[in-house]
Amino acid sequence: MIKKIVLLVVSVGVGSFVKEILEKTEINVWLARGIGGLVTVIIALLLYYLWIKKS
Repeated sequence: MIKKIVLLVVSVGVGSFVKEILEKTEINVWLARGIGGLVTVIIALLLYYLWIKKS
């Protein structure tokens, strides 16, 4: 249970970080939010399969 909470916090943190970086560039704000959401999902899946699934 703790691993899943950590996975959620880390993936949302990384996704928000990427979104904040992209929003400061000249890119469309909705595109930046979409990319941030996609990064969140990718990080969550990677952490799930590499960290939770293997243990």
